[in-house]
Amino acid sequence: MGRKEITAGLSELLERRLDKEGAKYAWEVEIEEPITRHWLRVDYMAYTYPKMRQGALHFADQGTVTVYEVKSCMADYKSGNGLGFYGDRNVLVCPSTLAEQLRGDLPSNIGVLCPIPQGRSVAAEYREQTPYGGETDGWALRKYFADRDPVYAQLRIPTVYALAQMVYAMCAHKSARRRSC
Repeated sequence: MGRKEITAGLSELLERRLDKEGAKYAWEVEIEEPITRHWLRVDYMAYTYPKMRQGALHFADQGTVTVYEVKSCMADYKSGNGLGFYGDRNVLVCPSTLAEQLRGDLPSNIGVLCPIPQGRSVAAEYREQTPYGGETDGWALRKYFADRDPVYAQLRIPTVYALAQMVYAMCAHKSARRRSC
C-alpha cells in the first residue's frame, strides 16, 4: 500500500478514536502561525470541554484544543506540509516504524499515536514494529509516546480562535463525505 492509503487509514482510525472520546473535531483546519503570521493547515483539530463542566458555555474557554498531524512516512513528515503544533496538546499520528525513526528527535510536548493490531501490547510493538499498510479493521490507535512534558505549549493559539477556525473548516467541508462534528 502507498502513502495515500496509509494516510487514509490513519485518518479513519483517528476519527474513530475522537468519536469514541466524544471530542468535537474538524479536519484540514487553517490557522495563523503565532510568530510568522503565515497561514498553515493542520490535519485535525479537536476540542474537549473541561472535566466536570461538560457543555457549560461560560467554561468553554477552559477546554482543551488538541492538534493532530497525520504523517504516513518520513518523506511526508519532512515535506514541510503541516507540523502546526500550536494546540494546548499536540499529537503526531503515524505508523510505529516512523515513530521509532523519530524517537529522540520530537519535542517533549508532542505525544504520538500509532496503529497497533488489536490484542497486541504497546511493549511488544516497541520491540518489533508491525508494518502498517492503511488497514482499519483489527487495528486501533494507541499511545506510543505519551506527552512527555504535560506543560502546555508556549506558542499556542487561543481557544476561541481555534473554535472559530474549526467551525469555518466544517462549513468549508460541508459537502465532504466524512462526518463533521
